[in-house]
Amino acid sequence: MERAGPVTERRICPPPVDWRRLPPTGRLRRLCLPGPVGPLWLELRDDCVLRLGFACGQAAPQADAEGWCARLFGGLAPVPVYLRGTPFQEAVWRALLEIPCGQTRSYGELAAALGRPGGARAVGQAVGANPLAWLVPCHRVLAAHGPGGYHWGLAVKRRLLALEGVELP
Repeated sequence: MERAGPVTERRICPPPVDWRRLPPTGRLRRLCLPGPVGPLWLELRDDCVLRLGFACGQAAPQADAEGWCARLFGGLAPVPVYLRGTPFQEAVWRALLEIPCGQTRSYGELAAALGRPGGARAVGQAVGANPLAWLVPCHRVLAAHGPGGYHWGLAVKRRLLALEGVELP
């Protein structure tokens, strides 16, 4: 069942991802950038994103000299990512990538789509383990009767959905 709130005219959606099977070998870099919903934390090897989150701890956001915010928030070119988990986690993360921009699903709906009716809690754990917030859009998954939780806080979840044109009640 598709659920979405009113859609605004201008939507900002995550770019497609290029899910790499082999780990990148370059030097590990960590960036804290000013993002559209607050500080944006990136961990990269070469140009491959390993982690993306919305808190930088004590680090202050730096100037985005490499253009990552433009690539991540409004870019159309696929972003290389390296993502590893259990087979079930990876199946859930792939299912998250299938939820269209501007739409949401419940944990139960996602579990049913994966052939695991009654597996909403297990899906929720896999969604919560996603290390690539925004790119693998875990913010699009809601509880059956409300927004549910979000690792980076409900205010960030609401702002990410608002970028996509979804307003939660």
